[in-house]
Amino acid sequence: MSVAADFARAARLWRLALDGAWMDWRKRYSRSVLGVAWVFVMFAAFVGVKIVVFGAMSPYELSFFAQWLTIGFLLWQFIASSLTDGCTVFIGNERWIKANVYPFSSFVFQSVCRNTIQLGVSAVFLVLLFLVFPVADPVALLWFAPGLFVFLLTAVWIQLLLGVAAARFRDISHLVQTLTRLLFFLSPILWVPGQFGRFGAIAYYNPVTHYLAIIRDPIVGEGVPVTSWIVVGAITVVGCAVSVVLFAAFRRRLVFWV
Repeated sequence: MSVAADFARAARLWRLALDGAWMDWRKRYSRSVLGVAWVFVMFAAFVGVKIVVFGAMSPYELSFFAQWLTIGFLLWQFIASSLTDGCTVFIGNERWIKANVYPFSSFVFQSVCRNTIQLGVSAVFLVLLFLVFPVADPVALLWFAPGLFVFLLTAVWIQLLLGVAAARFRDISHLVQTLTRLLFFLSPILWVPGQFGRFGAIAYYNPVTHYLAIIRDPIVGEGVPVTSWIVVGAITVVGCAVSVVLFAAFRRRLVFWV
C-alpha cells in the first residue's frame, strides 16, 4: 500500500479515529464521577492559579495577562500532547500494526482527534474567561479557524515524523519529553516577551512563539502577526514534506520496529 493509499483509506475510516479517541478518554476516566470533565477541572485549576500568582507580578493589566496566559497554555497543551503522543503513536499500537488490519496513518488521526477533544473541553474555560474579560475586537476570534487548521495539520506531520523516528530509536521519546519541559519555560506562556527587553526578543527564535502568536496575538490586541504566519507556513510546508518522505521510506519497516 502506497502512502497516498494509506492516507486515503484512513480518511475513509474517519469514524474509526473519532470513536477510538473517545474510547481512549472514556477508558482514562472510567468509573470517575466527572469523567472527561476532569480535563476542564484540571485546566481551570492550573490556569486559574497561574493567573492569580503571575498576574500579580506582571506589569500588564490583568485582563490582558489572563487572556495571554489562558490562550497560550491552551495551545501549548495541544502542542505538548502532540509531541509526546507522537513518540508512541505507532509503538502503542503494536498489535494492530503487526496484524496489518488498519492503515498506519489512522493511528495518527486517532491521536490527533484525542488531543483535539482535550483542546475543546479545556477551551470551555477560555469561553468563561471571555465573559469576565471580553475581547476588545470580537472579530479577532475568527483567527481561531485558520490557526486551528494549521495546528491540526502540524500535529499530523509531527506525530507521523516522531512516530517513525521513535519506533526506530527509542531514546527519541525521552529526548522529546525533556525538550518539551524546557520549551514550556522558554515559550511566552507565563511571561510576555516585552517585559524582558532584549532577553525577551530571544523568544522569537522559538518556533512555538510563532505558533502561539498566529491565534493569540489578534485576540489580545497585538494585531495580525504576519512574520509569525510566514514562519509557521514555512515550517508546516517543510515538516509535511519531510514527514511524508520519511513515512514512505520506512512505513514497511514499522512492523519490525514496534
